[in-house]
Amino acid sequence: MKLSFKKVVLITIPVLLIGASIYYYIEKSKKGTEDTGDGNWIYRRSLNVENNQDIPLSEEDVLLTINTKELIEQRKLQQNCADLRFVDDDNLTQLNYWIEGGCDTENTEVWVRIPLVPKNGKTVYMYYGNEIAEDTQESWKGNFIIQNINGCSGETKKEDIFDGKYAMGSKVFGNTGGASKHSHEIENTTNNCTQKVYLSTSGSSKEDSNILSKKISSTEISIPSVETYFCSTENGLLPENSITMIDSSFLPSGWTLEKDIIGKFTIGISDKELTKNTSHAHKGLNSDIIENGKDTINKVTSIEVSTSSNIPPYYTMKYITNEGIDFLKPGSIAMFSQLPPLGWTYYSSLEDRFVLGEDQNIGKTGGDTSHKHTITLKTETVKGSIESNEYVCTSQKISTTENSSLPEYVTVIFGKKKSSLKVSLNVESAVFEQEKEETVTKEERKNDEKVIAQNPEVKENGQVLGVSAPSKPTLPLTDGRTNPTYILSSTPSFSAIYSDLDTDNATAYEIEVNANSSFSGYVYWDSGKVSTTIVDDARSSEYTYNGVALTNSKNTLYWRIRFWDIDDEVSEWSDPASFVDFFNHSQLKGLDLKGIKIN
Repeated sequence: MKLSFKKVVLITIPVLLIGASIYYYIEKSKKGTEDTGDGNWIYRRSLNVENNQDIPLSEEDVLLTINTKELIEQRKLQQNCADLRFVDDDNLTQLNYWIEGGCDTENTEVWVRIPLVPKNGKTVYMYYGNEIAEDTQESWKGNFIIQNINGCSGETKKEDIFDGKYAMGSKVFGNTGGASKHSHEIENTTNNCTQKVYLSTSGSSKEDSNILSKKISSTEISIPSVETYFCSTENGLLPENSITMIDSSFLPSGWTLEKDIIGKFTIGISDKELTKNTSHAHKGLNSDIIENGKDTINKVTSIEVSTSSNIPPYYTMKYITNEGIDFLKPGSIAMFSQLPPLGWTYYSSLEDRFVLGEDQNIGKTGGDTSHKHTITLKTETVKGSIESNEYVCTSQKISTTENSSLPEYVTVIFGKKKSSLKVSLNVESAVFEQEKEETVTKEERKNDEKVIAQNPEVKENGQVLGVSAPSKPTLPLTDGRTNPTYILSSTPSFSAIYSDLDTDNATAYEIEVNANSSFSGYVYWDSGKVSTTIVDDARSSEYTYNGVALTNSKNTLYWRIRFWDIDDEVSEWSDPASFVDFFNHSQLKGLDLKGIKIN
């Protein structure tokens, strides 16, 4: 039996497609394993980022929680999570990210910075599955500084620098200062008065022949405190009984109030004797020994030094502790040796201040960096010799010099964890299988269509199907990108793939730009039918926007394109594409591509 042209083609095409598919699979596999660069990523998941602010957001950090333990067990992810990558909605621009902690657990927290989140949200992508990829997350050389009453456990290690010291907020970590003891001197006066008490300048007491020692006794700088262990870790997934702070009345789930620190400061574990006092006193020194002489002088019979507060500058917050292994919750305040690159902001309210535990009055300030005391004297008149040029007047207020109220401290950097937009993690797709399926399906469809188009015997309603309109344009790009969230200028360019089953060239195009995806809204631009030349299966030239002036409104606009061939047959409109009217690049932070190979 003689086969017709149509049957021969229809039998041959599937055979060729099967062979082509096998060849494609082998070549693709070889390329993935022999790649000398960062290789290829096998898996992808889309992430839906919701924007509940009703305004576009720039440089937005969003928080993801990922079950990396499952992916590692399935051998889809490296054990150190190094092959995670995040890509913007154009499926090209790599996004900066930082793993806060918990790699190889069911709850791994990852911060991703998105340059622009439109009002209606957006979709970005997560890639993984590359055995040779290197870690490209944001560099961070710091540590969480966490307190624990029971000791440092898990991945945390004790920081001995805090033993017997307090933590004071600063922009720099690790500076030390303050003192464990302090003293004062009695301030002399230069005023004239009749009732003078002369001061000893040597600072000694009973052996001194003068009346009153200028220097008063030394005493401990002591404030109401609770001892804790100061521990450090790179991992934000913290062991149980870790202590952190919040500046609101809200208590996060899984965390409880640390009642023992209410009204107190925390100090590093040591053998120091702690106190509950908020004030202190000193002793004045006077001598009963009078040198023989004829001068009338005032002998001190008693000296009283007033008490004074030595509470340092503070900011009240609620101390909380976790009931089990957990991450710090959004809104938590933590100490760092270096502020994390993403997801945390510097907490300036604690700069040059100490944290005082509170439950109700959160955000209250008080204390001071220095203090002084007043002196009360009782005297009697005696005969002796004056051997000092310094004195105080009993008829006037007598005070000590000021001295520091700062206890021994180590400076730390305080940061507050950001809140995040809601992010939904969608189902996994295999990049390779998806590409293979799409490629084969496209080839099958195109070849099947060509069989019909090239067979003049195939008719429908008396019309020869070999004369056909161009196919619907595909892969529309704005400024060379898919649905970008910003444009390169106020006059973006548009292009798409032209194809025609008759292999005819394109002769014209038309572009519409509209405020609505259904193209029933405000018309920004309708190019009309414009001459062009495009060969079959090729991308068009880039056609420059020439409509209503764009104003950097940050609104999402939609566009579509269609083509005419040499038979003046017109294609369907392409599927709607979009772009955001946002071209002020000073508001964007550049993101470097780091060799990601997809699509």
